[in-house]
Amino acid sequence: MACPLRAHRILFQQELPGGWVVLHWRMTGIHTGDAFGFAASGNPVDINGQDILRVVDGKITEIYHVEELLKLTQQISIGTQSA
Repeated sequence: MACPLRAHRILFQQELPGGWVVLHWRMTGIHTGDAFGFAASGNPVDINGQDILRVVDGKITEIYHVEELLKLTQQISIGTQSA
């Protein structure tokens, strides 16, 4: 999806034993290209997400990723107001 980022901010980060890291983030931008079957709308997007990842020897070896895809598709849908 073409969505120039205005900001991708880490809202919370916690390092845990065993190389695990928990992140809560927020991404904002403008929908400027085709995504999920929707043509570029020019609508602003604003979603949150969480990642739980494991880092071993400076490399990510596992990642569990969740983001607000329903909210994102609602925001990029033409004629649909942001939730």
